[in-house]
Amino acid sequence: MTSVSPRTCRLFCRPRRAAYESDYPANVAITTRLYPGMRTAPKGLAELGTLAVVTNNKPGAHLARTLQALDIAPFFATVVGVTPAPSPSPAP
Repeated sequence: MTSVSPRTCRLFCRPRRAAYESDYPANVAITTRLYPGMRTAPKGLAELGTLAVVTNNKPGAHLARTLQALDIAPFFATVVGVTPAPSPSPAP
C-alpha cells in the first residue's frame, strides 16, 4: 500500500472528498438495483409481522436515502449503516 503525502492530500484528496460528499447524497441510488423479488419480499415479510433489518457498509444516512429511493424503506424496522456500527464489516 502506498501512502499519500500531506501536501498531496491537501491539494488533491480533500477537494475531491468534498465534491464526493456533496454529490453522493443526491445520487446515492442512481445505479442501485434490487435483486429479483426484493421489491415484494420486504412487504410480504412485513405483512406476516416479521421484523426485517438492513445492514450495509454505507453510512447510515446514505443507506436510509437508498432504501427510500427504492421505495422499500417502510418495510424495515431497523437500518444499520457503517456509522453506528462499532466494527464495520468485514471485521469479525
